[in-house]
Amino acid sequence: MALQALGYAGFGSSSLDDWRQFGTGLVGLQAVERSPSLLAFRMDDRKQRIVIDRSMPDGERFFGWEVADAAALEKLAARLEQAEVDVTAEPRTLADTRRVRGLISFRDPAGNRLEAFYGAEIDDTPFSPGRSISGFRTGPLGLGHAVLTVENIDAVMPFYTGVLGFGLSDYMQKPFRAYFFHINARHHSLALIETGKSGMHHLMVELFSLCRPEVRRVLISRPLAEPQCGNAFNPRATDFRRLNVSVIEYALPSSLPSGRETFHAKVVLADDSEFYVGSSNFMGSALERSFECGVFVRGETAKQMRSVLLAVQSVGKPITNY
Repeated sequence: MALQALGYAGFGSSSLDDWRQFGTGLVGLQAVERSPSLLAFRMDDRKQRIVIDRSMPDGERFFGWEVADAAALEKLAARLEQAEVDVTAEPRTLADTRRVRGLISFRDPAGNRLEAFYGAEIDDTPFSPGRSISGFRTGPLGLGHAVLTVENIDAVMPFYTGVLGFGLSDYMQKPFRAYFFHINARHHSLALIETGKSGMHHLMVELFSLCRPEVRRVLISRPLAEPQCGNAFNPRATDFRRLNVSVIEYALPSSLPSGRETFHAKVVLADDSEFYVGSSNFMGSALERSFECGVFVRGETAKQMRSVLLAVQSVGKPITNY
């Protein structure tokens, strides 16, 4: 298989400041200023993995697929030309911009710009994430995966499987057609969704863990013996155990007509610096059927919320055998 991994991706956008804030503050990427019109992001030892280019029209994109060496790149170019695909051997200047030794470009049947390259440059300084994270799962698995929307999958899939050598990992036919393709041990590096128009659905990057290893996770709930709570919790108990989540049941005697006080707040606290509170129960019905509202709060108020939740935990009942 000539292609080894999704090596990099680039997007056209005039909103570099928004991308910088999103990439570093939320995702945890390391921003690298290339020029007033070019913003790059690191996520491992490579000099760049994601590029935001102000000179490109908004919505334009390209994807860089990695091959082993110059010989593999030449072999791929010949294979594409044999399949009557127009191939451009890109100049040294573009290769320098992409931080690779050499690359070619071509387009898939849906018009997406694809690049194949070899010799990605390694940075001589360690990766410095924009926020404290566990690190990104890259290496031989590549950047992550890209999901594209297409008018008709049957018109595009033979190019990826027959010409580029992607293997089919999985597919679905309902409620829409979606096909998932691999070129390494990652389940899929590319997916195509049939929507009736060509576009970009999402780019996925994978963390080693959603939280740092030292993060303590606590779930405060009404008694799990109650059917509504138990039915929501039990199917996910294995995931809670895997993440070492401490479960606290909160139910106290009360002078209210019900005779007790239970935990009804919908709040997520991260450290003592920020929290979400809103109307949404953390259940499928809230995500799938209900109109919900909530607010995200940072600062001193978050420390006060932390004190409230610590007090709740102190009088709650720890559940150790769920």
